[in-house]
Amino acid sequence: MATLPTCKINPDLLWQEPELLALALAPSRELYRRKTHPFYTYVPDSHPDRNQLAFHASTAAIRLVYGGNQSGKSRSEAQEAAWWLTESHPYQTTPKCPRIYLVSASYRTVLEGVWKHLKVILPEWLVAKVGPRVPGPFDIPMFVRMKNGAQIDFISGEGGEDARRKLQAAEIDLLILDEEVDLDVWEEGQARRMGRGGRVIIGATLVRSEDWAVQLEERGIAGDPDVFLVRLSSYRARDAGHISAKVVAEMEAMLPDEEKQVRLHGK
Repeated sequence: MATLPTCKINPDLLWQEPELLALALAPSRELYRRKTHPFYTYVPDSHPDRNQLAFHASTAAIRLVYGGNQSGKSRSEAQEAAWWLTESHPYQTTPKCPRIYLVSASYRTVLEGVWKHLKVILPEWLVAKVGPRVPGPFDIPMFVRMKNGAQIDFISGEGGEDARRKLQAAEIDLLILDEEVDLDVWEEGQARRMGRGGRVIIGATLVRSEDWAVQLEERGIAGDPDVFLVRLSSYRARDAGHISAKVVAEMEAMLPDEEKQVRLHGK
């Protein structure tokens, strides 16, 4: 059998051959890009006033991440979605090929909340398909499907009965609610969990104080094993350098005490 010729390249001379150098460096650069991708660089806060780590580690059926404005709620939810979609959760076991619904108060809050983070942190080399845009002016896909079969659908809670219908039919493994939605949307989301014993994540600043959201909060405070509550403080997000100290001070001076508790302390 004939022996194939080999080509030996002296690494010290690669700089003299730009094209060969580019070919040699490309895989290393791509490997470095993937290893330093935002998906892998997330470090959850464990401070008592912003305990994202406890939220991620909890295996309760319903996890509540209630907090002040810009305190890290949506970022925490987005990381959970990414871990579930890639079947790589570092703190707990998640289902294979999960079906996830992400429901927010409107498509605007989808865009400015979880999707803002998820589109950055979800490894694009693991994505099989990005669905068509949702109706209207917002640059949000209807769904994202992964190569492993997992899928997340993005749904607006606006429209009352129309919003409820968007949730019908499917069985889901995880329901993520970003901000408060109407009771009928929450109830329909609950029904979607029944077939697979799906779990729930709710991130909200309780400005509207929907009864169902407050009742869940009370269950978490009371120590219900099925409901885990963590609060994220905007003050802690400020101290960690994530938000503007100047704007927090302006809000503190402007808001009445009751609203400070909601918008800054996350209570």
